[in-house]
Amino acid sequence: MKIDFGQLNTAADKWESMAGEFKKLEDRYKDRVQPVSLDGTWTGQASLFSRPNFPTTRHEYASAQVEAKAVASLLRDAYAHFVDLKKRVEHARQDAIDAGMKVSETGAMSFDFSKVSAAEANTIRHDPDLHSTEMSWSKRIDDAVRAVDDADQGLKTALEAVVVDIDLKDGNFNGFNGKASGDVEHYEG
Repeated sequence: MKIDFGQLNTAADKWESMAGEFKKLEDRYKDRVQPVSLDGTWTGQASLFSRPNFPTTRHEYASAQVEAKAVASLLRDAYAHFVDLKKRVEHARQDAIDAGMKVSETGAMSFDFSKVSAAEANTIRHDPDLHSTEMSWSKRIDDAVRAVDDADQGLKTALEAVVVDIDLKDGNFNGFNGKASGDVEHYEG
């Protein structure tokens, strides 16, 4: 409840910046390195063996940009989602308090007898529905917390999957993921 989700946006900014740096590298590679293999000035065995690798390297620079942008998108979406889910937990807690519940640090509910008179407390203690009411409020908080955990697990799945190069035909085994998606649901599916 005390975490600063803004760090996700800070990290996303850095991933976006990284994509820009990969773009600069790709452009330099395209303009200064790759032409050496095509202009006829470089000859010999090394040239013949290296020439097929130049397009693969350039493709990796482009794929690195896609992957970095996808990670940034995942982090930005996670920020918005976590902020919303945290508010839901806070609202569920406040609703319980407003309904007369005392909320423990673990989210367990119990009626707050300190807010009622002795006569009301006695009546409430003998109410057969008291336990189910407390459990209902506890469940509401548990559900809100579970939604945060589910989102966290979904993001973890997406962040682990987004960096896996799924294109086996791009000339580079286990390189950058040029087909990366910035959508958590894409990876959860």
